[in-house]
Amino acid sequence: MKSFKDTFISCKSRLLCISEKEPLSKMSLIVIIALDIFVMNMIFAGLNDHTALLTSKFEYMPRVCRQAIIENSWIGERQTDKIQTLILAPGTSYRYDAIDQLDPEEVKKTHPACQKLLSSIRTVKEDKTILNIFRQRKIAQQNKAQLTRNFNESKAVYDTSLLENIAENSKESSITTISEISKELSQQINALSRDLASYNNSIIGNGSVAQFSQDLIEIQGKKIEIFRELKRYDFWYPIKELAWQFLFLLPLCGLFYLWNSISIKKESSLQVLISSHLLVVSFIPILFKILQLVLDVIPHRLLESVFDLLVSLKIIALWHYILIFLAILLTLVAIYVIQKKIFSWEKIVEKRLLKGGCYACGKKLPQHVESCPFCGTEQKKPCPHCKNKTYIAGKFCIHCGQNIVPE
Repeated sequence: MKSFKDTFISCKSRLLCISEKEPLSKMSLIVIIALDIFVMNMIFAGLNDHTALLTSKFEYMPRVCRQAIIENSWIGERQTDKIQTLILAPGTSYRYDAIDQLDPEEVKKTHPACQKLLSSIRTVKEDKTILNIFRQRKIAQQNKAQLTRNFNESKAVYDTSLLENIAENSKESSITTISEISKELSQQINALSRDLASYNNSIIGNGSVAQFSQDLIEIQGKKIEIFRELKRYDFWYPIKELAWQFLFLLPLCGLFYLWNSISIKKESSLQVLISSHLLVVSFIPILFKILQLVLDVIPHRLLESVFDLLVSLKIIALWHYILIFLAILLTLVAIYVIQKKIFSWEKIVEKRLLKGGCYACGKKLPQHVESCPFCGTEQKKPCPHCKNKTYIAGKFCIHCGQNIVPE
């Protein structure tokens, strides 16, 4: 069975060499890295598109439904404003890929209560008479808002002119014209207010709007039950989302792994090189999702009851103690693997010998010396086979080529 070190060296060789005696050129490495970047971008793009097929918690209960049902903020004239915004809004204001928030395909994704609410609003939208009244109401609201701004500006100018005339003790006043303009604006605003009141009465008396109000009251009566269902959906959604994403990632990783295994058996060096890179690239998103599962989903979702228990007992600090000790344990394991397996003492000694340095202190040695002039460590010993002196740090004798490392 291969050790971790041998496996690491083997994987490194497959990623950086075409064969044992043919290293990958820098130009070829650049091409391979470009392929890696392209494939990784495509994997993440595909992952996003695949995840978008899943009904998110914001699609399951859109903000308008949360406001109407959970927050109970659709009251009085505000309810009329909300309906008006929905039925007169262009489709692009909801989502770039959706025709309209009231589109049947979008409505199907929502909670049953929200489906009933949005379908009722859609019925209002299909009523051409009331739709026209809503359009006239919107125009009247915009005109009234503009006239109100003009009136406030005119009133500010009037007040300023009046103060200036008083300070100058002038009998002649320029405020008459301003006063007449303000009076005219006030009359126009009052007329628009009467029009808006008439529109509101027409809207309230409309059968489809009255049916919507009745449906909303009925839905709000089930508010507690709906809220519990939303909490349950919000709780399980991240786990469901991760499972859905793994459904996209695992077959792709498995396909690259199968290609890599077949290439190794057939000893097709070029295919081994490319499939090894693709296998690593496809595993990176899986690693991210596993980390997300460990750091986010498990502690905040599956262990939520444990959190609640610790909080109720006022010993939440215990959870942080556990995390600290786990971090220390993982750090010890990581350092052990790095020091003993990846950057082992044998590996360091080999690099020092290759660079002509002392295997003990690493400093550059003068030529033809048998002991380090800096630390005094002896560099050579007799070969057990040919008895000639060879390097202590080497694995094979420089004279006879025999293995000098004891079994």
